[in-house]
Amino acid sequence: MTAVRHVGEFDLIARWSQLVGRRSPQLVTGIGDDAAVIACNPDADTLVTTDMLVEGVHFRTDLSTSEQLGWKSLAVSLSDVAAMGGTPTFAFISLGLPADTPLSFADGLYRGVERCAAEFGVTVAGGDTVSAPVIVINLALLGEAPVGRAALRSGARPGDALLVTGSLGNSPAGLRLLMAGRRDERFSICLAAHLTPMPRLAEARAAVATGAVHAMIDLSDGLSGDLRHICKAAGVGAVIDEAALPIDEECREAAVLLGLDPVDLALSGGEDYELLMAVAPDAASRVISAVAATGGARATCIGVIQPGDVTIRRATGCLAPLEPRGWEHFGRG
Repeated sequence: MTAVRHVGEFDLIARWSQLVGRRSPQLVTGIGDDAAVIACNPDADTLVTTDMLVEGVHFRTDLSTSEQLGWKSLAVSLSDVAAMGGTPTFAFISLGLPADTPLSFADGLYRGVERCAAEFGVTVAGGDTVSAPVIVINLALLGEAPVGRAALRSGARPGDALLVTGSLGNSPAGLRLLMAGRRDERFSICLAAHLTPMPRLAEARAAVATGAVHAMIDLSDGLSGDLRHICKAAGVGAVIDEAALPIDEECREAAVLLGLDPVDLALSGGEDYELLMAVAPDAASRVISAVAATGGARATCIGVIQPGDVTIRRATGCLAPLEPRGWEHFGRG
């Protein structure tokens, strides 16, 4: 019998997208991007995204506080809206909780969601609560984007510069530090990147406003995997420059402590929630300046879109295939 683990998460998404009808002409972009785009009114397109976090799969309650978990639950959906160049508006939180969950923990989840919502101007407008064998958190988020200007995954063109916001590898380094029982103050950036990620909403809007962004995606599953989504959507390849990857010194120190390769963390660790964008080659410096002007994360050029395969130029100068080794539910086997 074929099971879902034999198919894998992304092929399941592609399979199921063929099973549902596209009945409304108002649906601009549906399954397969960071958020759906719906033409509901003449003033702005509506963005809709949803994310689910399951205890034992996405989080452990011994590694974070409930408020940190609440923040992250909303932040990961905010990152999807950021990847569309949009502005978030309303959130709906649904919780599945074991009956013996401490009330203080459940309250903490909502406090964390509200703290994140207040930080980014979002209103929590409803949801659902049910009993469940483990903690399940589902966030549905609405947002807006200028009509016809939502950033999609599918527009990358050969010659485009590949830019990434912030630093790579901090969040997966933070997770591994937590699992090793290391909460040292010197690793505060890595720990915060994993526990309370910062969605790059202002940076994304500034980049899109330049008119030079051809494609964008948030890095939830790891650069090596998420880059392939952009390339597959546009029928292109890419080359990444290992020496250009923005890896913080703190991440490198954590990797040494844990016996890990910081480049592997940056390429395949996942949950960085930075933005990867393909931009017009003659406008890369303009986009970098626009992102910097927000006062948030910087943007760094790490490669270029090209025909053919997805590759990486190693620090030694050799060119090698960039295998997608990020997170995938129902890993094949």
